[in-house]
Amino acid sequence: WILTNYSDMVDLLRYFGHEDLLKQLKKAPPNERPRLWQEFYKQTDPVPATPENEALEQYFGRMAIANQQFTDEEVPGWRTDRGMVFITLGQPEEVYNGSSTTQGRIIRWTYTSLRLEVLFEDVASVSRFRLTSDSRADYDRVLARVRRGTS
Repeated sequence: WILTNYSDMVDLLRYFGHEDLLKQLKKAPPNERPRLWQEFYKQTDPVPATPENEALEQYFGRMAIANQQFTDEEVPGWRTDRGMVFITLGQPEEVYNGSSTTQGRIIRWTYTSLRLEVLFEDVASVSRFRLTSDSRADYDRVLARVRRGTS
């Protein structure tokens, strides 16, 4: 990742969760940033006995995959709706890519283990897939449950 400043680095973590810790990082004066980053790294590490932070490694690994897979929307893949869902929930168990209809194209992702199905619509048929409003609400609900650890 090429980062030009601290804000860019924190922005990359927008889907990581831990909103309170990220707010602290965003608001931190320059002299506090190294200490707060170390605290963030330690507090978000699921396996403190290892030198790496496996959660961050998984997050950035998914981000890289999203950038490779979702290249058709004129923005980096991680900034698309499909990228956001992929980064936060991982690979769906089932993908259905619907053919074009008069309303545009539809892609359906199913996460059976999370009891979630989300629809992405390309209403204008220009390869800009957006979560439908119902899917956005379902996704937000399931993501909150996953982050609480009650999936």
